Amino acid sequence: MDRQQDILDTLTLSLIPQVGNVTFEQLVNLFKSPKNVLNATKGDFKAHNCDPQIINNILNNKDQALSTAEKELNFIEKNNIRTFLKTDPDYPYRLQQCHGAPNILFGLGNFNSNQKHCMAIVGTRRCTDYGKKMVEKIVGELAENMSDLQIISGLASGIDTYAHQAAVNNHVETVGILGNGLNKIYPAANKRLAKQMLENGGLLTEYFSTKADTDASNFALRNRIIAGMSDCILVAEAPQRSGALITATYGQAYDRTICALPGKTTDLTSEGCNYIIRENIACMITNTSDILKEMNWDLFPSKRQTPPPKKTIKITKKLDETEQQIVAQLQNKGQLNIDELCLATNINISILTKTLLSLEFDDILECLPGKRYQLK
Repeated sequence: MDRQQDILDTLTLSLIPQVGNVTFEQLVNLFKSPKNVLNATKGDFKAHNCDPQIINNILNNKDQALSTAEKELNFIEKNNIRTFLKTDPDYPYRLQQCHGAPNILFGLGNFNSNQKHCMAIVGTRRCTDYGKKMVEKIVGELAENMSDLQIISGLASGIDTYAHQAAVNNHVETVGILGNGLNKIYPAANKRLAKQMLENGGLLTEYFSTKADTDASNFALRNRIIAGMSDCILVAEAPQRSGALITATYGQAYDRTICALPGKTTDLTSEGCNYIIRENIACMITNTSDILKEMNWDLFPSKRQTPPPKKTIKITKKLDETEQQIVAQLQNKGQLNIDELCLATNINISILTKTLLSLEFDDILECLPGKRYQLK
């Protein structure tokens, strides 16, 4: 099929009132493609027991939606914007597994949407010198000790800015997740930083560039993308009520590793961090080594000892086809996290989770820090 047509159909269906990401996916599952949904008759919808309000919205608004979608597609082509359909192989696979993931993403820059190690760093706009220095120190030391690292944040003022800038300074790929379209940079003070990021990283958003001005609620919603694209979320500094804690909440729901820097009990900017540590939502991070140990992340090959030989184990239990796939991948690659296993095996995430738990109970594999798995 023509990719441009696929993009146009996806844009059009996404613009129909009350067709959010979940409803979009439900409709496409029923009709097999966005194009088929848009071409469906009232009788077709009724045959699938679709919601009457959704039926009317599609039938009454698809022409207007198509007109807006054509403008957006023209903007995309004119500005060399990358598009990631949820069905594309380069759609961020970590995010793809999350409920309500966007059906299309728009990107600018040069970045790997499925980098091996992805860490989100978030925090307050009104950060202190302590938060700034710790972020710069951690990113710098991670850059020295890790390969294939990507730093994700929201391009906001404060901690986000320092995280992105530290990544740029240390030649680490960094991606800013926007709460608006790619037609503008917010805050404007980060325009220069955003331009630097395009050289080794870039910008990503789910929001159209040709629609109305940015809605304040977008910034809370974009935090789910930050969480969904990461392996680990570091909350550097955050008050009790902050967007950073919203990101941590999404991370919890997506089974991501949450980390936080502790602070003085008298500092308002550390209230949120101290709270999520106290409530066992986040593990306490005092230095870069804590992150490396918590995530069980590989170091540069030059800094490793001779790798251990591949494990060969004697399995007495008769494995089904799904279990055999998982065991084969772990025998071949040693250690993998659940997202890497999902990508390698193409097993449904819910089935994969249950099977991993079953294999763990059978003492065939073990779960390591950072939610990585290896054979026993």
